[in-house]
Amino acid sequence: MGFVTITEVKVTDDLQHAKVYFTVYGSQQERIKTERLLKKMTPFVRYHIGQRIRLRYTPEIVFYYDQTIEKAARIDELINKIHQEKNDAKKTQGRKKEDNQ
Repeated sequence: MGFVTITEVKVTDDLQHAKVYFTVYGSQQERIKTERLLKKMTPFVRYHIGQRIRLRYTPEIVFYYDQTIEKAARIDELINKIHQEKNDAKKTQGRKKEDNQ
Protein backbone atom coordinates (compact mmCIF):
# COMPACT_ATOMS: atom_id res chain seq x y z
CA MET A 1 0.00 0.00 0.00
CA GLY A 2 1.27 3.44 -0.92
CA PHE A 3 1.18 6.62 1.14
CA VAL A 4 -2.50 7.64 1.15
CA THR A 5 -3.91 11.15 1.46
CA ILE A 6 -7.61 11.82 1.81
CA THR A 7 -8.18 14.87 -0.38
CA GLU A 8 -11.91 15.40 0.01
CA VAL A 9 -15.04 13.91 1.52
CA LYS A 10 -18.47 14.68 0.09
CA VAL A 11 -21.47 13.74 2.21
CA THR A 12 -25.04 13.87 0.97
CA ASP A 13 -27.47 16.26 2.66
CA ASP A 14 -29.21 13.37 4.42
CA LEU A 15 -25.81 12.07 5.68
CA GLN A 16 -26.54 8.62 4.26
CA HIS A 17 -23.69 8.47 1.74
CA ALA A 18 -20.09 9.66 1.74
CA LYS A 19 -17.70 9.84 -1.19
CA VAL A 20 -14.11 9.75 0.02
CA TYR A 21 -11.50 10.95 -2.48
CA PHE A 22 -7.90 9.89 -2.02
CA THR A 23 -4.51 10.06 -3.69
CA VAL A 24 -1.58 7.70 -3.38
CA TYR A 25 2.07 8.62 -3.44
CA GLY A 26 3.67 5.82 -5.38
CA SER A 27 3.51 3.84 -8.56
CA GLN A 28 0.44 2.86 -10.59
CA GLN A 29 0.65 -0.62 -9.06
CA GLU A 30 0.66 0.84 -5.54
CA ARG A 31 -2.37 2.95 -6.43
CA ILE A 32 -4.27 -0.10 -7.65
CA LYS A 33 -3.31 -2.15 -4.58
CA THR A 34 -4.29 0.72 -2.28
CA GLU A 35 -7.63 1.17 -4.02
CA ARG A 36 -8.38 -2.53 -3.64
CA LEU A 37 -7.39 -2.48 0.01
CA LEU A 38 -9.52 0.58 0.76
CA LYS A 39 -12.53 -1.05 -0.88
CA LYS A 40 -11.89 -4.22 1.10
CA MET A 41 -11.52 -2.25 4.35
CA THR A 42 -14.65 -0.11 3.81
CA PRO A 43 -16.77 -2.00 6.38
CA PHE A 44 -13.98 -1.66 8.96
CA VAL A 45 -13.63 2.07 8.29
CA ARG A 46 -17.39 2.56 8.40
CA TYR A 47 -17.64 0.69 11.70
CA HIS A 48 -14.98 2.86 13.34
CA ILE A 49 -16.50 6.06 12.00
CA GLY A 50 -19.84 4.89 13.43
CA GLN A 51 -18.19 4.46 16.81
CA ARG A 52 -16.89 8.03 16.78
CA ILE A 53 -19.76 10.08 15.38
CA ARG A 54 -23.14 10.68 16.88
CA LEU A 55 -25.54 10.00 14.05
CA ARG A 56 -28.50 7.70 13.84
CA TYR A 57 -27.00 6.03 10.76
CA THR A 58 -23.41 5.73 9.69
CA PRO A 59 -22.98 6.86 6.07
CA GLU A 60 -22.29 4.36 3.33
CA ILE A 61 -18.71 5.01 2.28
CA VAL A 62 -17.31 4.75 -1.25
CA PHE A 63 -13.66 5.45 -2.03
CA TYR A 64 -12.70 7.22 -5.27
CA TYR A 65 -9.23 7.86 -6.60
CA ASP A 66 -8.68 11.60 -6.98
CA GLN A 67 -6.96 12.35 -10.29
CA THR A 68 -6.56 16.06 -9.58
CA ILE A 69 -2.80 15.84 -9.04
CA GLU A 70 -2.23 13.95 -12.29
CA LYS A 71 -4.46 16.37 -14.20
CA ALA A 72 -2.65 19.37 -12.72
CA ALA A 73 0.73 17.84 -13.60
CA ARG A 74 -0.44 17.25 -17.18
CA ILE A 75 -1.64 20.85 -17.50
CA ASP A 76 1.68 22.08 -16.11
CA GLU A 77 3.53 19.87 -18.59
CA LEU A 78 1.50 21.29 -21.51
CA ILE A 79 2.07 24.89 -20.37
CA ASN A 80 5.82 24.27 -20.07
CA LYS A 81 5.84 22.71 -23.55
CA ILE A 82 4.09 25.79 -24.99
CA HIS A 83 6.61 28.11 -23.31
CA GLN A 84 9.49 26.01 -24.60
CA GLU A 85 8.10 26.09 -28.15
CA LYS A 86 7.69 29.88 -27.96
CA ASN A 87 11.28 30.25 -26.74
CA ASP A 88 12.55 27.96 -29.50
CA ALA A 89 10.60 29.98 -32.09
CA LYS A 90 12.10 33.25 -30.79
CA LYS A 91 15.61 31.79 -30.96
CA THR A 92 15.00 30.60 -34.52
CA GLN A 93 13.72 34.05 -35.55
CA GLY A 94 16.75 35.67 -33.91
CA ARG A 95 19.12 33.44 -35.86
CA LYS A 96 17.33 34.19 -39.14
CA LYS A 97 17.69 37.94 -38.53
CA GLU A 98 21.42 37.51 -37.80
CA ASP A 99 21.87 35.42 -40.95
CA ASN A 100 20.14 38.08 -43.09
CA GLN A 101 22.40 40.88 -41.84
